[in-house]
Amino acid sequence: MNVITTTSARQHLSQLIGAVHRTRRSIAIGKRNKAEVLLIRFPDSTNLMLDEMTNMNQYGGGFDFLEDEPDIYTRRDLIKTY
Repeated sequence: MNVITTTSARQHLSQLIGAVHRTRRSIAIGKRNKAEVLLIRFPDSTNLMLDEMTNMNQYGGGFDFLEDEPDIYTRRDLIKTY
């Protein structure tokens, strides 16, 4: 992932926000080519059963890799009673 400098991010914040919103791809911002923060698209809706980070990962694409994985569990396997 490319890292945008904080100076560049300040100068182009509006364009960066627009790009993240349109493409749904995250942008790393940092110093000396080291990411310090991540600009991600805010979810359109959230699952109230999940915590904030899980919702952000879901809508930020953090679980996209699972689409290529075989289904080895049924829905019943995944349900846990609390």
